[in-house]
Amino acid sequence: MAKVPGQQVDEAGVPLRLTVARHRALQATARGEVYRTHSGIAYTLTGPCGSAPLWALARADLIADPPEARQHGRHRMVLTAKGRAALELTSSTFEPNKKP
Repeated sequence: MAKVPGQQVDEAGVPLRLTVARHRALQATARGEVYRTHSGIAYTLTGPCGSAPLWALARADLIADPPEARQHGRHRMVLTAKGRAALELTSSTFEPNKKP
């Protein structure tokens, strides 16, 4: 599968499919509604959408911890430059991919 220039890919190099849930997760992150919490044994991502789309965005480097994250056990996630670009690109013409 050829990579399209500017296309987001996951850790295996597979193009990231921006589903409705992932698009909404990007929007929620931009609004400051997505949090990462460290419980001592595990990290969790929480927000108004499920954790699976949030982790997919984190693995694709569309959302990340803010610079001051190490100082707090719970903090808001932020959009990366790639995440902002993806949100801008999809907000006006969002057509979600259908699941196979």
